[in-house]
Amino acid sequence: MQASTSERTELVKKYSAVDLIFVLSSNQVDILVDAGFPRERVEAISFGFAPELFSHSPHMKKPGLISAVGFDRGRDYATLIEAARTINADIHLYTRPESVAGIDLPSNIIFHGLVPFEEYVKVLHESSILAIPTVELAYPTGQTVALEAAATGAALLLTESAAMRDYFDDQVAYYHPQGDPEAWSLRINQLLEDPQEVAQKGHRASEHVHANFLYLSMWRSIEQSLHNRGWLLAGS
Repeated sequence: MQASTSERTELVKKYSAVDLIFVLSSNQVDILVDAGFPRERVEAISFGFAPELFSHSPHMKKPGLISAVGFDRGRDYATLIEAARTINADIHLYTRPESVAGIDLPSNIIFHGLVPFEEYVKVLHESSILAIPTVELAYPTGQTVALEAAATGAALLLTESAAMRDYFDDQVAYYHPQGDPEAWSLRINQLLEDPQEVAQKGHRASEHVHANFLYLSMWRSIEQSLHNRGWLLAGS
């Protein structure tokens, strides 16, 4: 949903004293500039993950283990749950109860609710396939789970979005049209028949995020931006 002209004007006015706005995907730059923010005050950086917590772990992967994790407002579990009705495997779902309120869960959706962080880390390391169905928002909804799951070597199933494309291309993730349960069902059933493909995709994803999306890289990008603007002294 796009803000009205008056709402955008008010938003720009509210944040007029902010010298620099960082966004987590490049598509958001044009959105904010179009709203009225000066281009020189908006910069895109990439989010990162902690490699000491999420390491490449093919030895921990459980073949055929499919998980879906996360609870922000961009999740589209209705599509995944509909797809599950024609999927020949269980899908372990970790989210808030309200994220699936009013949806009839088929028997192969194993609902876990929310779990402690330590259990979340374990789930990502053990899952061979990680599903993140979303609606398209301006920001890369789901990117935290996606980065952390990819780091462990899980094969990613994502919904097509401009923002997420900043992080993953078709070489390292599987994309699906928004709200298309048939596409999700077809893909998952195909992958269940080809564990080697799953492992290879997960391996490429892990190499990709460990090379490009570490927390340290994110903070270095911020530091470099501040240096470029003369806001930090050299060597600080």
